[in-house]
Amino acid sequence: MFAETDPNVGKLDALLAAQGIKQDEITYGLDIDPQQAIKTRRDLLIHLAESGTPLAATHLSYPGMGHVTQDGDGFIFKPLS
Repeated sequence: MFAETDPNVGKLDALLAAQGIKQDEITYGLDIDPQQAIKTRRDLLIHLAESGTPLAATHLSYPGMGHVTQDGDGFIFKPLS
């Protein structure tokens, strides 16, 4: 899924809030296919955590840039400081 794109550029609007990182099974009213949205979000978070690729997202609180790490079955967003 991500090998076809520049690994430093995300083209997905999969993370609408920091809560979507901690609880990746959350769905949003704009998700057309909630189950696919959960899979896409989880795949993205796994990719970011495993690759160490930085995340920049306008929907996250300032600074909105950082790294995702895996925490058990979930994920944590660590903002750049």
